[in-house]
Amino acid sequence: MSYGQRQLSNYVSYGHISPSVQISNGIGDAIVYTSVNDSTRLKDLKHKYIVLDFWNSSCGYCYKAFPIFQKLYDQYKQRNDVFIGCVFVKSKKNETYDTGNSILTKKNYTFPTFATEPKSAFFQKSGVRVFPTILILNAKRDIIYQGHL
Repeated sequence: MSYGQRQLSNYVSYGHISPSVQISNGIGDAIVYTSVNDSTRLKDLKHKYIVLDFWNSSCGYCYKAFPIFQKLYDQYKQRNDVFIGCVFVKSKKNETYDTGNSILTKKNYTFPTFATEPKSAFFQKSGVRVFPTILILNAKRDIIYQGHL
């Protein structure tokens, strides 16, 4: 893929030409779920950087990218300044917050899993339009990167 094609692809997929962005949108206040009965706020995670991989159960490319994401997680999991995790976006009526974690556990992936819904404030603030999408948040919980691995 040529440079111009990549730029066009980023614009169509992510809404901007460059995959790097700086957005202050209060995403740190958003709630993400770790299970049906448990949730957390991104601002409560004590890491300097947070890397999140957004995916849903209907995304074949997401499943193909998980081994790469697992390697990234394995590389950084011992560090206290970087949090690597994924966000399962419920896309079907019968899915629960635990569906994504169950799918990943069956495939022996060990990275932390959050869950959300397309209508949630968190998902709306994320700016995610396609799956998979990677977001990197800084210590202020501003989005400093939106794109792909």
